[in-house]
Amino acid sequence: MKLIVGVTTALLFSGILIFSIENDCSLIQIVFGFVVYLIPIIFVSEIKNNSRVFVVLVFSILFAYLNIKWGFYSTFIGVLLATIVGLPIHYFVIKNTKIT
Repeated sequence: MKLIVGVTTALLFSGILIFSIENDCSLIQIVFGFVVYLIPIIFVSEIKNNSRVFVVLVFSILFAYLNIKWGFYSTFIGVLLATIVGLPIHYFVIKNTKIT
């Protein structure tokens, strides 16, 4: 199962990155979107406090609004890449870790 998820993740990540390069998307914006959203996506299930959910949602809404307003559409590709990498990390590494 982990092998299939790893291969699928690598193919999706590489395909989207190649698509972005071919369409002249900004690499800086892609990296920015990836870096900003990787940690929240990895630890998405650990957010159980209402105030933390509120802060994450307000930040996400403002992030999306400002990126659309300023025309930084390539950041959404970075967010997509962070989702593609972050969810398998969350599911196979973080979720199964037990602290003793």
